[in-house]
Amino acid sequence: MTNRNSTQQSTAIQAITFANADNLKMSSREIAELTNKRHDHVVRDILKMLNSLDLDAPNFGDIYFDTQGRKQAEYHLNQELTITLISGYSVKLRHAIVKRWMELEKQAVAVKSLRLDGKEVRKLETDSIKDLVEYAEASGSKSANMYYANITRMTNSILGIESGQRDNLTVKQLDQVRIAETMVKMAISDGLEQSIPYKEIYKLCKERVSAIAKTLLN
Repeated sequence: MTNRNSTQQSTAIQAITFANADNLKMSSREIAELTNKRHDHVVRDILKMLNSLDLDAPNFGDIYFDTQGRKQAEYHLNQELTITLISGYSVKLRHAIVKRWMELEKQAVAVKSLRLDGKEVRKLETDSIKDLVEYAEASGSKSANMYYANITRMTNSILGIESGQRDNLTVKQLDQVRIAETMVKMAISDGLEQSIPYKEIYKLCKERVSAIAKTLLN
């Protein structure tokens, strides 16, 4: 079993990110929440199903922490196994699960689309940073190449994103990054057009990302 840092029952509904968009699964806790069943009863049904299918339950197991900080077991099923599990449930409960799967698939498509859009914006931003680096070097800077990393760290920090986590961002977070990076590109373009000192251009980038973040994060 792996260790999932979930903290309470209310977090059972998963968020779709680019990292899991191609491997959609539903947890036993999410199934319990959607069907208004006790989690231990859903787990019992899952274990019975897996045994009948000659599948090893530990391969589907995971760990989360309940509201009292205790380790608890949960199970993650793909669409096929989820539909198999609920085949004996009532029509109303089956409908709730099927409806949720449709939502997950729509979210996965949205995440992939935003991730692609974000990569295009990121390329435009990188091109702008390249212009800033060249401008800074022409002005005597010896460490202008650091702007690539510094601007990325600055943007992540303001948006509350940990380094290396962009593939794990939700639809909302991906959109926030896309907007922030657009602000950076525009700030650099404006700064270069006005021929202001390169250090002031960096400050302008930070100011604009900070300003838009107040709206994005509220």
